[in-house]
Amino acid sequence: MLSSVVAFFQNPETVCLVLAHPDILLLKKVEEKILTGYQLACLHTGKELSSVLLTTPQSQRSHMARQWLETTLREKSTEPVLCSDIDLLFQPSFDFDPVMLFRQISRHTRLIVLWPGTYDNGVLAYATPEHQHYRTWRQPQAAVIDLRGVSDALS
Repeated sequence: MLSSVVAFFQNPETVCLVLAHPDILLLKKVEEKILTGYQLACLHTGKELSSVLLTTPQSQRSHMARQWLETTLREKSTEPVLCSDIDLLFQPSFDFDPVMLFRQISRHTRLIVLWPGTYDNGVLAYATPEHQHYRTWRQPQAAVIDLRGVSDALS
């Protein structure tokens, strides 16, 4: 897994790296490992965004969430930013596509996204089929690594 992160840093053409795994606890461990190995800015999306949305009227939350994410990531760093805890972005009341949003932002800020889901046969999935917010994307146009098949994800 770390070799994939190193390859990401070495290839300026790759602007968005998605590390997918359905186990959120494993993603937390991967986050710790990446932050220990690299000096990256980290955006704990759910925690930080939820505090902004608490004071935002319901009718403006979708727009505010999108604007906040774009602005915050662009301001974080000119270096890659690690995005974790992204579940809030899949709230159905937010009328945007999180994959598209990450791709748009990655044009300006390189991203590593810890994705709570899977990647199989070119299909990126958020959550599991039983989850009410389950979604899929065919050919997400990002570099995706399914950590279920990576033996060194935590070594």
